[in-house]
Amino acid sequence: MPWPERKSILAVAVALCVIVAVTLAWAVPHFENTLDRLSKERLEQAGIDTSSLNFRWNYRDLTLTGVLPPNVTVERLATVLRQKEYALPGLFANGMRKLRLQLHQPDPVVVELAKSDQQLRVTVRIGPSEMILDGVVQTDQQRNRLVEAALRSGIERINDNLEIAVANSAKVGGDTKIETLADMLILSGPGNVASAQLSLDENNLHYRIIAHDNEAAAAIETTAAIAVVDFRVTGELNLIKNGVVDVIARSDGSRLLLQGSVLSEEQQRRLAFAVGEAVGSENLIDRLEVTDLSARISGADERVDSMATILTQFAPGVKGEVSLNGTNLNVNAAVGTEEVRSYLQEIAAVARKDGLNVEENLTLLHEKPLSDSVLLQSELDSLADAIHANIVFGSGNTNLTRAAKITLDKVAEKMKMYPSLQVEVEGHTDNVGRALVNERVSQRRASAVRDYLISQLIDSERLVAVGYGDRQPVESNDTAAGRQRNRRVHFNVVGRLK
Repeated sequence: MPWPERKSILAVAVALCVIVAVTLAWAVPHFENTLDRLSKERLEQAGIDTSSLNFRWNYRDLTLTGVLPPNVTVERLATVLRQKEYALPGLFANGMRKLRLQLHQPDPVVVELAKSDQQLRVTVRIGPSEMILDGVVQTDQQRNRLVEAALRSGIERINDNLEIAVANSAKVGGDTKIETLADMLILSGPGNVASAQLSLDENNLHYRIIAHDNEAAAAIETTAAIAVVDFRVTGELNLIKNGVVDVIARSDGSRLLLQGSVLSEEQQRRLAFAVGEAVGSENLIDRLEVTDLSARISGADERVDSMATILTQFAPGVKGEVSLNGTNLNVNAAVGTEEVRSYLQEIAAVARKDGLNVEENLTLLHEKPLSDSVLLQSELDSLADAIHANIVFGSGNTNLTRAAKITLDKVAEKMKMYPSLQVEVEGHTDNVGRALVNERVSQRRASAVRDYLISQLIDSERLVAVGYGDRQPVESNDTAAGRQRNRRVHFNVVGRLK
Protein backbone atom coordinates (compact mmCIF):
# COMPACT_ATOMS: atom_id res chain seq x y z
CA MET A 1 0.00 0.00 0.00
CA PRO A 2 1.44 3.41 -0.99
CA TRP A 3 2.63 5.62 1.84
CA PRO A 4 0.04 8.40 1.28
CA GLU A 5 -2.83 5.90 1.75
CA ARG A 6 -1.25 4.41 4.86
CA LYS A 7 -0.74 7.89 6.21
CA SER A 8 -4.42 8.70 5.69
CA ILE A 9 -5.56 5.51 7.47
CA LEU A 10 -3.23 6.24 10.41
CA ALA A 11 -4.57 9.76 10.65
CA VAL A 12 -8.14 8.49 10.75
CA ALA A 13 -7.28 5.95 13.48
CA VAL A 14 -5.58 8.59 15.59
CA ALA A 15 -8.57 10.86 15.15
CA LEU A 16 -10.97 8.12 16.26
CA CYS A 17 -8.85 7.41 19.34
CA VAL A 18 -8.87 11.07 20.24
CA ILE A 19 -12.65 11.23 19.79
CA VAL A 20 -13.17 8.13 21.98
CA ALA A 21 -10.82 9.49 24.64
CA VAL A 22 -12.54 12.86 24.67
CA THR A 23 -15.97 11.20 24.79
CA LEU A 24 -14.99 8.98 27.70
CA ALA A 25 -13.34 11.89 29.46
CA TRP A 26 -16.68 13.71 29.28
CA ALA A 27 -19.12 10.79 29.60
CA VAL A 28 -17.73 8.99 32.68
CA PRO A 29 -17.59 12.10 34.91
CA HIS A 30 -21.01 13.10 33.58
CA PHE A 31 -22.35 9.62 34.42
CA GLU A 32 -20.75 9.75 37.88
CA ASN A 33 -22.21 13.22 38.50
CA THR A 34 -25.65 11.94 37.53
CA LEU A 35 -25.37 8.97 39.93
CA ASP A 36 -24.13 11.35 42.63
CA ARG A 37 -27.18 13.56 42.20
CA LEU A 38 -29.60 10.64 42.09
CA SER A 39 -28.14 8.99 45.19
CA LYS A 40 -28.37 12.19 47.24
CA GLU A 41 -31.92 12.84 46.09
CA ARG A 42 -32.93 9.27 46.94
CA LEU A 43 -31.52 9.54 50.49
CA GLU A 44 -33.19 12.90 51.08
CA GLN A 45 -36.52 11.54 49.83
CA ALA A 46 -36.15 8.76 52.41
CA GLY A 47 -35.69 11.40 55.14
CA ILE A 48 -31.90 10.90 55.51
CA ASP A 49 -29.70 13.98 55.99
CA THR A 50 -26.78 13.90 53.49
CA SER A 51 -24.91 16.95 54.80
CA SER A 52 -22.40 14.80 56.72
CA LEU A 53 -21.83 12.34 53.83
CA ASN A 54 -19.22 12.38 51.05
CA PHE A 55 -20.01 10.56 47.77
CA ARG A 56 -17.08 9.27 45.68
CA TRP A 57 -18.01 7.44 42.46
CA ASN A 58 -15.56 5.38 40.42
CA TYR A 59 -17.55 4.49 37.33
CA ARG A 60 -20.34 2.31 38.85
CA ASP A 61 -18.71 1.77 42.27
CA LEU A 62 -19.65 4.10 45.16
CA THR A 63 -17.57 4.77 48.26
CA LEU A 64 -19.49 6.69 50.92
CA THR A 65 -17.49 8.40 53.68
CA GLY A 66 -18.21 10.85 56.49
CA VAL A 67 -20.31 10.68 59.66
CA LEU A 68 -23.37 8.41 59.92
CA PRO A 69 -26.50 10.62 60.12
CA PRO A 70 -28.43 10.60 63.42
CA ASN A 71 -30.89 7.73 63.94
CA VAL A 72 -29.79 6.05 60.70
CA THR A 73 -28.15 2.63 60.53
CA VAL A 74 -25.58 1.42 58.00
CA GLU A 75 -28.10 -1.16 56.81
CA ARG A 76 -30.73 1.54 56.25
CA LEU A 77 -28.31 3.57 54.08
CA ALA A 78 -27.35 0.51 52.07
CA THR A 79 -30.98 -0.52 51.52
CA VAL A 80 -31.96 2.91 50.19
CA LEU A 81 -28.88 3.26 47.97
CA ARG A 82 -29.38 -0.12 46.30
CA GLN A 83 -32.79 0.83 44.90
CA LYS A 84 -33.12 0.34 41.13
CA GLU A 85 -34.00 4.02 40.55
CA TYR A 86 -30.28 4.61 39.90
CA ALA A 87 -30.27 2.45 36.76
CA LEU A 88 -29.76 4.49 33.57
CA PRO A 89 -30.77 3.44 30.05
CA GLY A 90 -28.36 2.06 27.52
CA LEU A 91 -24.78 1.31 28.48
CA PHE A 92 -25.30 1.85 32.21
CA ALA A 93 -28.60 0.03 32.64
CA ASN A 94 -27.31 -2.10 35.52
CA GLY A 95 -26.85 0.92 37.80
CA MET A 96 -24.65 0.60 40.90
CA ARG A 97 -22.23 -2.31 40.88
CA LYS A 98 -20.60 -2.10 44.29
CA LEU A 99 -21.17 -0.07 47.47
CA ARG A 100 -18.54 0.58 50.12
CA LEU A 101 -19.42 2.42 53.33
CA GLN A 102 -16.66 4.02 55.44
CA LEU A 103 -18.58 5.91 58.08
CA HIS A 104 -17.83 7.19 61.57
CA GLN A 105 -20.23 6.59 64.45
CA PRO A 106 -17.88 8.12 65.75
CA ASP A 107 -15.73 4.99 65.39
CA PRO A 108 -15.16 3.81 61.80
CA VAL A 109 -17.69 1.33 60.44
CA VAL A 110 -16.52 -0.28 57.21
CA VAL A 111 -19.02 -2.41 55.31
CA GLU A 112 -18.66 -4.03 51.89
CA LEU A 113 -22.02 -4.71 50.24
CA ALA A 114 -21.97 -6.30 46.81
CA LYS A 115 -25.06 -7.48 44.98
CA SER A 116 -23.66 -11.00 44.89
CA ASP A 117 -23.60 -11.31 48.73
CA GLN A 118 -26.99 -10.35 50.13
CA GLN A 119 -27.91 -12.49 53.13
CA LEU A 120 -31.04 -12.59 55.28
CA ARG A 121 -30.96 -9.50 57.46
CA VAL A 122 -34.04 -7.78 58.94
CA THR A 123 -34.39 -5.02 61.51
CA VAL A 124 -37.78 -4.03 62.97
CA ARG A 125 -38.37 -0.93 65.09
CA ILE A 126 -41.73 -0.52 66.83
CA GLY A 127 -43.10 2.61 68.47
CA PRO A 128 -46.53 3.54 69.85
CA SER A 129 -48.08 3.95 66.37
CA GLU A 130 -45.47 2.90 63.79
CA MET A 131 -43.57 -0.24 62.77
CA ILE A 132 -40.52 0.13 60.48
CA LEU A 133 -39.23 -2.89 58.54
CA ASP A 134 -35.68 -2.62 57.14
CA GLY A 135 -33.19 -5.04 55.59
CA VAL A 136 -33.02 -7.91 53.12
CA VAL A 137 -35.24 -11.01 52.81
CA GLN A 138 -34.77 -13.93 50.45
CA THR A 139 -38.16 -14.13 48.71
CA ASP A 140 -41.35 -12.19 48.03
CA GLN A 141 -43.18 -14.70 50.23
CA GLN A 142 -40.96 -13.83 53.20
CA ARG A 143 -41.55 -10.13 52.70
CA ASN A 144 -45.31 -10.63 52.40
CA ARG A 145 -45.33 -12.75 55.58
CA LEU A 146 -43.66 -9.99 57.61
CA VAL A 147 -45.93 -7.28 56.23
CA GLU A 148 -48.98 -9.45 56.95
CA ALA A 149 -47.76 -9.99 60.53
CA ALA A 150 -47.26 -6.23 60.94
CA LEU A 151 -50.84 -5.62 59.78
CA ARG A 152 -52.20 -8.27 62.17
CA SER A 153 -50.43 -6.59 65.09
CA GLY A 154 -52.89 -3.68 64.85
CA ILE A 155 -50.19 -1.02 64.52
CA GLU A 156 -51.39 2.23 62.94
CA ARG A 157 -48.57 2.82 60.39
CA ILE A 158 -46.25 0.36 58.65
CA ASN A 159 -43.09 1.55 56.89
CA ASP A 160 -41.91 -1.28 54.63
CA ASN A 161 -38.29 -0.80 53.47
CA LEU A 162 -37.54 -4.49 52.91
CA GLU A 163 -35.51 -5.53 49.85
CA ILE A 164 -35.62 -8.87 48.06
CA ALA A 165 -32.19 -10.52 47.70
CA VAL A 166 -30.91 -11.53 44.26
CA ALA A 167 -31.51 -15.05 42.98
CA ASN A 168 -29.50 -17.96 44.39
CA SER A 169 -28.66 -16.08 47.62
CA ALA A 170 -31.27 -17.79 49.81
CA LYS A 171 -30.19 -20.32 52.43
CA VAL A 172 -32.11 -23.29 53.79
CA GLY A 173 -34.22 -22.51 56.88
CA GLY A 174 -34.92 -18.88 56.07
CA ASP A 175 -38.69 -19.35 55.93
CA THR A 176 -38.78 -20.89 59.41
CA LYS A 177 -36.71 -18.03 60.84
CA ILE A 178 -38.97 -15.47 59.18
CA GLU A 179 -41.98 -17.30 60.65
CA THR A 180 -40.54 -16.96 64.17
CA LEU A 181 -40.00 -13.23 63.64
CA ALA A 182 -43.52 -12.85 62.17
CA ASP A 183 -45.08 -14.57 65.20
CA MET A 184 -43.32 -12.09 67.49
CA LEU A 185 -44.45 -9.12 65.36
CA ILE A 186 -48.09 -10.21 65.66
CA LEU A 187 -47.71 -10.09 69.46
CA SER A 188 -45.94 -6.70 69.39
CA GLY A 189 -48.93 -4.49 68.63
CA PRO A 190 -49.94 -1.40 70.64
CA GLY A 191 -52.11 -3.44 73.01
CA ASN A 192 -49.15 -5.54 74.16
CA VAL A 193 -45.97 -3.54 73.58
CA ALA A 194 -44.89 0.03 74.32
CA SER A 195 -41.75 -0.15 72.18
CA ALA A 196 -39.54 -2.82 70.62
CA GLN A 197 -36.56 -3.47 68.39
CA LEU A 198 -35.94 -6.84 66.76
CA SER A 199 -33.06 -7.90 64.50
CA LEU A 200 -32.81 -11.11 62.47
CA ASP A 201 -29.89 -12.57 60.52
CA GLU A 202 -28.89 -16.02 59.23
CA ASN A 203 -28.11 -17.35 62.71
CA ASN A 204 -29.74 -15.12 65.33
CA LEU A 205 -32.91 -13.34 66.36
CA HIS A 206 -32.36 -10.66 69.00
CA TYR A 207 -35.05 -8.50 70.59
CA ARG A 208 -35.46 -5.67 73.08
CA ILE A 209 -39.10 -5.26 74.07
CA ILE A 210 -40.99 -3.24 76.67
CA ALA A 211 -44.34 -4.97 77.28
CA HIS A 212 -47.41 -3.51 78.94
CA ASP A 213 -48.17 -6.41 81.29
CA ASN A 214 -47.23 -9.90 82.46
CA GLU A 215 -49.67 -11.61 80.09
CA ALA A 216 -48.17 -9.93 77.02
CA ALA A 217 -44.64 -10.62 78.26
CA ALA A 218 -45.46 -14.30 78.84
CA ALA A 219 -46.88 -14.71 75.33
CA ILE A 220 -43.81 -13.09 73.76
CA GLU A 221 -41.44 -15.13 75.91
CA THR A 222 -43.20 -18.36 74.94
CA THR A 223 -42.95 -17.53 71.23
CA ALA A 224 -39.27 -16.62 71.57
CA ALA A 225 -38.57 -19.94 73.29
CA ILE A 226 -39.65 -21.88 70.19
CA ALA A 227 -36.64 -21.78 67.85
CA VAL A 228 -35.38 -24.00 65.06
CA VAL A 229 -32.14 -25.95 65.19
CA ASP A 230 -28.96 -23.86 64.70
CA PHE A 231 -30.93 -20.67 65.28
CA ARG A 232 -30.39 -18.66 68.46
CA VAL A 233 -33.08 -16.39 69.94
CA THR A 234 -31.94 -13.96 72.64
CA GLY A 235 -33.30 -10.76 74.04
CA GLU A 236 -34.33 -8.44 76.81
CA LEU A 237 -37.97 -8.20 77.89
CA ASN A 238 -39.13 -5.57 80.39
CA LEU A 239 -42.52 -4.48 81.71
CA ILE A 240 -43.90 -0.98 81.64
CA LYS A 241 -45.74 -0.47 84.91
CA ASN A 242 -47.59 2.74 84.34
CA GLY A 243 -50.87 4.03 83.11
CA VAL A 244 -52.97 1.64 85.26
CA VAL A 245 -54.79 2.28 88.55
CA ASP A 246 -53.54 -0.26 91.10
CA VAL A 247 -55.11 0.38 94.54
CA ILE A 248 -55.99 -1.74 97.55
CA ALA A 249 -58.05 -0.57 100.52
CA ARG A 250 -57.99 -2.56 103.80
CA SER A 251 -60.20 -2.00 106.85
CA ASP A 252 -59.69 -3.52 110.31
CA GLY A 253 -63.08 -2.29 111.53
CA SER A 254 -61.92 1.11 112.74
CA ARG A 255 -59.20 2.44 110.42
CA LEU A 256 -58.85 2.12 106.67
CA LEU A 257 -55.57 1.94 104.73
CA LEU A 258 -55.28 3.10 101.11
CA GLN A 259 -52.15 2.06 99.24
CA GLY A 260 -50.99 1.62 95.66
CA SER A 261 -50.95 4.02 92.72
CA VAL A 262 -53.49 6.24 90.97
CA LEU A 263 -53.10 8.31 87.82
CA SER A 264 -54.10 11.74 89.15
CA GLU A 265 -54.55 13.81 92.30
CA GLU A 266 -58.26 13.97 91.54
CA GLN A 267 -58.49 10.15 91.76
CA GLN A 268 -56.61 10.26 95.06
CA ARG A 269 -58.98 12.94 96.44
CA ARG A 270 -62.01 10.95 95.30
CA LEU A 271 -60.92 7.83 97.20
CA ALA A 272 -59.82 9.78 100.30
CA PHE A 273 -63.16 11.62 100.40
CA ALA A 274 -65.08 8.33 100.21
CA VAL A 275 -63.09 6.88 103.12
CA GLY A 276 -63.61 10.09 105.11
CA GLU A 277 -67.36 9.74 104.56
CA ALA A 278 -67.23 6.16 105.87
CA VAL A 279 -64.87 6.22 108.87
CA GLY A 280 -63.75 9.86 109.19
CA SER A 281 -60.62 11.42 107.73
CA GLU A 282 -58.79 10.92 111.03
CA ASN A 283 -59.07 7.15 110.54
CA LEU A 284 -57.67 7.22 106.99
CA ILE A 285 -54.10 6.04 106.35
CA ASP A 286 -53.32 7.39 102.88
CA ARG A 287 -50.30 5.82 101.21
CA LEU A 288 -51.39 6.35 97.62
CA GLU A 289 -48.85 7.36 95.00
CA VAL A 290 -49.88 9.67 92.16
CA THR A 291 -48.09 8.71 88.91
CA ASP A 292 -49.42 11.62 86.76
CA LEU A 293 -49.65 9.25 83.78
CA SER A 294 -52.29 9.03 81.10
CA ALA A 295 -54.55 6.01 81.42
CA ARG A 296 -53.43 3.12 79.25
CA ILE A 297 -56.95 1.67 79.53
CA SER A 298 -59.76 4.19 79.00
CA GLY A 299 -62.37 4.69 81.73
CA ALA A 300 -59.97 4.82 84.69
CA ASP A 301 -61.87 7.69 86.40
CA GLU A 302 -65.15 5.78 86.20
CA ARG A 303 -63.56 2.67 87.71
CA VAL A 304 -62.11 4.72 90.57
CA ASP A 305 -65.61 6.16 91.15
CA SER A 306 -67.01 2.62 91.42
CA MET A 307 -64.40 1.72 94.03
CA ALA A 308 -65.05 4.97 95.93
CA THR A 309 -68.80 4.27 96.03
CA ILE A 310 -68.12 0.88 97.59
CA LEU A 311 -65.76 2.41 100.18
CA THR A 312 -68.48 4.78 101.41
CA GLN A 313 -70.16 1.68 102.89
CA PHE A 314 -67.11 0.68 104.94
CA ALA A 315 -68.49 2.18 108.15
CA PRO A 316 -66.83 1.46 111.52
CA GLY A 317 -67.11 -2.25 112.26
CA VAL A 318 -66.88 -3.36 108.61
CA LYS A 319 -63.81 -5.48 107.97
CA GLY A 320 -62.37 -6.45 104.63
CA GLU A 321 -60.65 -5.13 101.56
CA VAL A 322 -61.35 -3.70 98.13
CA SER A 323 -58.78 -3.81 95.33
CA LEU A 324 -58.76 -2.25 91.86
CA ASN A 325 -56.15 -3.22 89.28
CA GLY A 326 -56.79 -2.04 85.75
CA THR A 327 -60.23 -3.44 84.94
CA ASN A 328 -60.34 -5.94 87.83
CA LEU A 329 -62.30 -5.02 90.98
CA ASN A 330 -62.34 -7.37 93.99
CA VAL A 331 -64.52 -6.87 97.08
CA ASN A 332 -64.02 -9.09 100.13
CA ALA A 333 -65.79 -7.84 103.26
CA ALA A 334 -68.02 -8.63 106.23
CA VAL A 335 -70.72 -5.94 106.52
CA GLY A 336 -73.22 -5.10 109.24
CA THR A 337 -76.59 -5.44 107.54
CA GLU A 338 -78.32 -7.22 104.69
CA GLU A 339 -79.22 -3.80 103.24
CA VAL A 340 -75.54 -2.83 102.92
CA ARG A 341 -74.70 -6.17 101.35
CA SER A 342 -77.54 -5.81 98.80
CA TYR A 343 -76.45 -2.25 98.02
CA LEU A 344 -72.84 -3.34 97.40
CA GLN A 345 -74.05 -6.19 95.21
CA GLU A 346 -76.05 -3.69 93.13
CA ILE A 347 -72.97 -1.50 92.72
CA ALA A 348 -70.99 -4.56 91.63
CA ALA A 349 -73.66 -5.44 89.05
CA VAL A 350 -73.56 -1.91 87.58
CA ALA A 351 -69.75 -2.02 87.49
CA ARG A 352 -69.88 -5.28 85.52
CA LYS A 353 -72.15 -3.65 82.95
CA ASP A 354 -69.60 -0.84 82.64
CA GLY A 355 -66.89 -3.34 81.70
CA LEU A 356 -65.28 -4.09 85.07
CA ASN A 357 -64.34 -7.64 86.00
CA VAL A 358 -65.85 -7.84 89.49
CA GLU A 359 -65.33 -10.57 92.06
CA GLU A 360 -67.21 -10.23 95.35
CA ASN A 361 -67.34 -12.11 98.64
CA LEU A 362 -69.75 -10.30 100.94
CA THR A 363 -70.83 -11.80 104.28
CA LEU A 364 -72.68 -10.44 107.31
CA LEU A 365 -70.75 -9.83 110.51
CA HIS A 366 -72.92 -12.29 112.44
CA GLU A 367 -72.54 -14.97 109.75
CA LYS A 368 -69.83 -17.55 110.00
CA PRO A 369 -67.08 -16.28 107.69
CA LEU A 370 -65.53 -18.47 105.09
CA SER A 371 -62.53 -20.40 106.32
CA ASP A 372 -59.01 -19.40 105.29
CA SER A 373 -58.71 -22.72 103.45
CA VAL A 374 -61.74 -21.94 101.30
CA LEU A 375 -60.53 -18.40 100.64
CA LEU A 376 -57.02 -19.48 99.60
CA GLN A 377 -58.37 -22.25 97.38
CA SER A 378 -60.63 -19.66 95.76
CA GLU A 379 -57.64 -17.37 95.21
CA LEU A 380 -55.63 -20.19 93.63
CA ASP A 381 -58.58 -21.28 91.50
CA SER A 382 -58.87 -17.72 90.17
CA LEU A 383 -55.42 -18.27 88.60
CA ALA A 384 -56.45 -21.57 87.01
CA ASP A 385 -56.51 -20.26 83.43
CA ALA A 386 -53.05 -18.71 83.74
CA ILE A 387 -51.71 -21.84 85.47
CA HIS A 388 -53.03 -24.16 82.74
CA ALA A 389 -51.83 -21.83 79.95
CA ASN A 390 -48.36 -21.04 81.28
CA ILE A 391 -47.18 -23.81 83.63
CA VAL A 392 -46.90 -26.46 80.93
CA PHE A 393 -44.09 -28.76 79.93
CA GLY A 394 -42.70 -30.36 76.84
CA SER A 395 -42.87 -34.13 76.61
CA GLY A 396 -40.56 -35.55 79.28
CA ASN A 397 -39.47 -32.01 80.25
CA THR A 398 -39.42 -30.48 83.75
CA ASN A 399 -37.98 -27.03 82.99
CA LEU A 400 -39.95 -23.91 83.98
CA THR A 401 -40.40 -21.24 81.31
CA ARG A 402 -40.34 -17.50 81.93
CA ALA A 403 -44.14 -17.47 81.58
CA ALA A 404 -44.43 -20.26 84.18
CA LYS A 405 -42.28 -18.32 86.66
CA ILE A 406 -44.37 -15.16 86.20
CA THR A 407 -47.52 -17.15 86.99
CA LEU A 408 -45.87 -18.84 89.99
CA ASP A 409 -44.98 -15.40 91.34
CA LYS A 410 -48.74 -14.73 91.50
CA VAL A 411 -49.30 -18.07 93.26
CA ALA A 412 -46.66 -17.08 95.83
CA GLU A 413 -48.42 -13.75 96.43
CA LYS A 414 -51.71 -15.54 97.15
CA MET A 415 -50.04 -18.02 99.52
CA LYS A 416 -48.36 -15.23 101.48
CA MET A 417 -51.83 -13.93 102.37
CA TYR A 418 -52.52 -17.16 104.32
CA PRO A 419 -49.19 -18.10 105.96
CA SER A 420 -50.57 -20.93 108.09
CA LEU A 421 -52.03 -23.04 105.29
CA GLN A 422 -50.39 -26.00 103.57
CA VAL A 423 -50.70 -26.56 99.81
CA GLU A 424 -50.18 -29.70 97.74
CA VAL A 425 -48.50 -29.23 94.36
CA GLU A 426 -49.85 -31.89 92.02
CA GLY A 427 -47.76 -32.94 89.02
CA HIS A 428 -49.39 -34.64 86.01
CA THR A 429 -48.29 -36.07 82.63
CA ASP A 430 -49.84 -37.33 79.41
CA ASN A 431 -49.95 -41.07 78.68
CA VAL A 432 -46.94 -41.16 76.34
CA GLY A 433 -44.39 -43.64 77.69
CA ARG A 434 -44.46 -46.11 80.54
CA ALA A 435 -46.62 -45.41 83.59
CA LEU A 436 -43.69 -45.70 86.01
CA VAL A 437 -41.60 -43.23 84.02
CA ASN A 438 -44.55 -40.82 83.80
CA GLU A 439 -45.02 -40.94 87.55
CA ARG A 440 -41.36 -40.05 88.08
CA VAL A 441 -41.59 -37.19 85.56
CA SER A 442 -44.73 -35.81 87.22
CA GLN A 443 -42.99 -35.94 90.60
CA ARG A 444 -40.03 -33.98 89.20
CA ARG A 445 -42.40 -31.39 87.72
CA ALA A 446 -44.20 -30.93 91.02
CA SER A 447 -40.85 -30.68 92.81
CA ALA A 448 -39.61 -28.07 90.30
CA VAL A 449 -42.67 -25.93 91.06
CA ARG A 450 -42.24 -26.45 94.80
CA ASP A 451 -38.56 -25.44 94.64
CA TYR A 452 -39.40 -22.25 92.74
CA LEU A 453 -42.07 -21.25 95.27
CA ILE A 454 -39.58 -21.83 98.08
CA SER A 455 -37.16 -19.51 96.26
CA GLN A 456 -39.96 -16.89 96.43
CA LEU A 457 -39.90 -17.13 100.27
CA ILE A 458 -42.72 -19.63 100.78
CA ASP A 459 -41.95 -21.83 103.81
CA SER A 460 -40.91 -25.29 102.61
CA GLU A 461 -43.13 -26.92 105.28
CA ARG A 462 -46.16 -25.37 103.59
CA LEU A 463 -45.54 -27.18 100.30
CA VAL A 464 -45.99 -30.86 99.45
CA ALA A 465 -45.08 -32.07 95.96
CA VAL A 466 -46.91 -35.17 94.67
CA GLY A 467 -46.63 -36.77 91.22
CA TYR A 468 -49.76 -38.47 89.86
CA GLY A 469 -48.33 -39.58 86.52
CA ASP A 470 -50.95 -40.01 83.80
CA ARG A 471 -53.75 -41.18 86.12
CA GLN A 472 -55.78 -37.93 86.22
CA PRO A 473 -56.05 -36.47 82.67
CA VAL A 474 -58.18 -33.36 82.12
CA GLU A 475 -58.26 -33.78 78.32
CA SER A 476 -58.14 -36.67 75.88
CA ASN A 477 -54.63 -37.96 75.18
CA ASP A 478 -55.62 -38.70 71.58
CA THR A 479 -54.61 -35.23 70.37
CA ALA A 480 -51.42 -33.18 70.72
CA ALA A 481 -53.40 -30.33 72.31
CA GLY A 482 -54.96 -32.70 74.83
CA ARG A 483 -51.62 -34.19 75.77
CA GLN A 484 -50.19 -30.68 76.23
CA ARG A 485 -53.00 -29.81 78.65
CA ASN A 486 -52.43 -33.00 80.62
CA ARG A 487 -48.76 -32.09 81.19
CA ARG A 488 -49.66 -29.71 84.02
CA VAL A 489 -49.61 -28.84 87.70
CA HIS A 490 -52.49 -28.11 90.08
CA PHE A 491 -52.60 -26.52 93.54
CA ASN A 492 -54.79 -27.96 96.30
CA VAL A 493 -55.12 -26.54 99.84
CA VAL A 494 -54.80 -29.53 102.19
CA GLY A 495 -54.96 -27.97 105.67
CA ARG A 496 -53.08 -26.01 108.30
CA LEU A 497 -49.54 -26.43 109.49
CA LYS A 498 -49.33 -28.40 112.70
